[in-house]
This record gives sequence, C-alpha cells and structure tokens, in this order.
Amino acid sequence: VPSIIIMAVVQKILEYEVFTILALSSFVAFIFLGFGIYFFAKEYFQDEIQPVYTLLSLLFLWGRGWDGANSIMFSSLVYNAYYPSVISFILIFFALTAMLKYLRQRRLSYFSAFVIVSSLAFLNHPLTGILLFFITSILIVSEGYLEKRIVILFSLACMIAVMVTSLWPYYSFLKGVLFMASGKGRQFWDYQAGYNLHYSGHVIRIGPGFLGILAIAYFGIKKQYPFIVAGFLISLFIYIAGFFWKIILAERLIFLCMLFSQLAFSRILKNSLHGFADCLRERWRTALRLICIAALGVGFCSQLYLAARMYLPQFIEWSPQFHLKKFQHPLQHYLSLRHSLQRGDIVLTDITTSWILPCITDVKVVALFHNSPFLLENLERARDTKTFFTASESREDIVNKYDISHI
Repeated sequence: VPSIIIMAVVQKILEYEVFTILALSSFVAFIFLGFGIYFFAKEYFQDEIQPVYTLLSLLFLWGRGWDGANSIMFSSLVYNAYYPSVISFILIFFALTAMLKYLRQRRLSYFSAFVIVSSLAFLNHPLTGILLFFITSILIVSEGYLEKRIVILFSLACMIAVMVTSLWPYYSFLKGVLFMASGKGRQFWDYQAGYNLHYSGHVIRIGPGFLGILAIAYFGIKKQYPFIVAGFLISLFIYIAGFFWKIILAERLIFLCMLFSQLAFSRILKNSLHGFADCLRERWRTALRLICIAALGVGFCSQLYLAARMYLPQFIEWSPQFHLKKFQHPLQHYLSLRHSLQRGDIVLTDITTSWILPCITDVKVVALFHNSPFLLENLERARDTKTFFTASESREDIVNKYDISHI
C-alpha cells in the first residue's frame, strides 16, 4: 500500500535499518495525527482553542482500550502509528476538514482535496476508507447539506476512490470485496479473534470514556452538534447489530463510537474550562470541570501505564532487585539469520516466524500469520505449512509446490 511503499523508498534512499524506519514513520504519523485533529476540530467547532482538548481526549480518554488496527489511543500509537489502517484513520481528519470547508465555502479546491485524500485513505486501507465515506455521508446529511449537487459530487468521490483502488497493481480489491461479502472471511482466525476482542470488556476498556456517552446525550437533548450525535447513534446501532447478526467487520465500529463520544467529551471539557452555558450555576460548572479533568487524568495515567508495561521491561529489571538492564533487541535470535539467508530465498517455517522474517531479511515466506482478504491463497498456504510439520508423507510435495530453498 502507498504508506508502506513510501517507507520502503525512504529506507532505500537513507539506507536505514528497518526498525529505524518504523520508528521514524511512527513519529511522522503521530505528528500528522496532531495536525489532522487540529484542523478538523478547529473547522468543525469553529473554535481556535478546541483542538487542544480534542487531541487530549482522543489520545487519553480511554481505559484499557482496544489496540491494533484503527486504534489511535496513546498506548497503541507508540507501536502502531505506521500501520496502514492507522495512517488511513489519520487521513480521515484531513478529508473531513476538506469536506467541511467545501460545504461551508463551496470552493472546488477543497472538494478536490477531499477526493485526493479520501482516495489515498481508501487505497491504503479499504476498510478504513469505507469508514471515511460512512462518516462523511453522516456529516453531509446531519449538518443539512443534502443537496443534489453535493450528493453527485460525493458519489463521484466514492467512485474515484474505488476506481483508483481497483487499478492498484499490488492487490485485487474487487476480489477481496467479493470474498468478504460472501461471508467467507469468517474462515479467518483473525475474524473470530477480532470479534471476540471488540465485543468484550467494555467497562474496563472504555473506562472514563463513558463520560463521552453522557456528553452525547447532553448534546442530543440540546440539539447541538448533530454530526457527533448522529454519528455516535448510527455507529452504535451497527456495532450492536453486528454482535447479534455476526455482521463481518462491524466490530470495528467501536472505534467510531469512541471517536464521536470523545469529540463530545472534548467539547464539554473545553466549555467547562472556558465558560459554559449561562444556565449552569457556578458550583455546577466547578463540579463538571473537576469531573472532566479527573476523567481525563485517569485515562492519562492508564495510557502511560499501558505503554510503560510494554517497554520498560526491556530496560528495567524489577525483581529480585531493581536495576537497569543492558538493552538487547527482542528479535536478536532472528537477526542472526541474516548471515544465513539472502534475497531470493524461499523459506518454510512456523507461522509466527514467517510473520517476522520478511521484516528483517530479504527472503520470501510461504504463509503469513495474519490473513488478508487481498491474499486469499494464504488460507491454503497456512494449511500446507501446518501439514508439512505434522504429516511427513506430504512434505516432499509441499517443498516442490513452493520451490522451498530453506526450512
């Protein structure tokens, strides 16, 4: 996908170690996320101060949260900021900003920017691209811009994104869509794992984020910010429906539910600190201010704890006595394989090692740990890998089938 190709080109030019490129890409992505949230919050709320509170809420108003694809909470971004899904999620903020500016100013340059950014987001991670167009359609309808010209232009933008992605030479978009639409994606162990993860542990994972739901209710009663209220309710409905009817990938809507509730919370937070509605008495305003700050503080501590729990053990030994450790690369044993493998080798190994090897060597592997609707043959490849290590009578056929050079 484009973001990975850009990383590869930068690595080729600078001749950096792959892990340095990942770190650099994560840092750049984090900076772009900040700018994206800044532009969107400023444009949507028409408030110069609001972006600061929106950024803090999106990063830290979590409990344990859900990490991995599409997660932009702080403890995840320290290692997943370069993921294609996260890059596309970051582009959502830029695309929404461009669309808002077009809807309010009717300058075609802003619509052109929306087309370019939305197509990139869609191409880089089609599922997140679908979420982008889903959110944009809610924005157009809820903010009262449902006009014939707008509908035609928005439909055109969707078609351009699909066309560009269909012409992309590195994966078959249409084949993947048909595969997932047929329900065959349920064959993936990834699907069941994602379903179980995103439909469990809501209390501890959302944590202080539940205050965002109360903020949604408040704005719903006040009939303010219809985009945020409608976006949350529609996303929540699809998310719940996905649980009962096993709608494939509907579990990802939890991230949109969190996004809209955090946007609502961030507005309440800003208003409580910079003057709320006149109808609120001072003592209630003070109480609201303390509750919001406490919620954000709890989320902030939980996110720092989750990040520290992942990284500090690499540098600190807690028992039997506390002391600083000499850093050793977690993949040191795999890095040593660089001396034995070279570009063009085809390696058959266990699924977990297969997931790691291409990142640190130039070899090709037979099967991948995670499945992709754009690499449908991985199911067969994973089965052949398992068969090779469990049924000796098929080994020679599998070696010949994939032209294996190393085991």
